[in-house]
Amino acid sequence: MSAEHLITDRASLLANPPDILLTNYKMLDRLLTNESRQALWALNTPAQIQRAGSSH
Repeated sequence: MSAEHLITDRASLLANPPDILLTNYKMLDRLLTNESRQALWALNTPAQIQRAGSSH
């Protein structure tokens, strides 16, 4: 991974969430429990997760 692939702007992260998010457990906890960050998880519906799991 190079610096050009890192997302450092919160607005960009929320506007276009990555497929894979690398973070530590404390930041993940904050992202999951903060209402203003719910857009990050909007595409993670049970059907979407099931499709992703069955693709291998």
